[in-house]
Amino acid sequence: MEQSAANRAAERRGRIRVKRIRRGDDENAIDREYLLGLSATERFALVWMLTKQQLEFAGFRGDQLRLRRSVASVQRRRR
Repeated sequence: MEQSAANRAAERRGRIRVKRIRRGDDENAIDREYLLGLSATERFALVWMLTKQQLEFAGFRGDQLRLRRSVASVQRRRR
């Protein structure tokens, strides 16, 4: 049985976290709390999503985001 649009919207609203910020409060504290609560995998996924959005905004297509196949190896210079 398929859910109605109203039921799906109500379910999504139940998962949204909202916090009121007043002037003078540390606005970045909420971002820090959220990011510190994420696992490394979740942070990587978030950064990758933002990277893809930025590149697409800059005009790159999604299929251009792959690694170059022409690079066979990387060697460091000796010191």
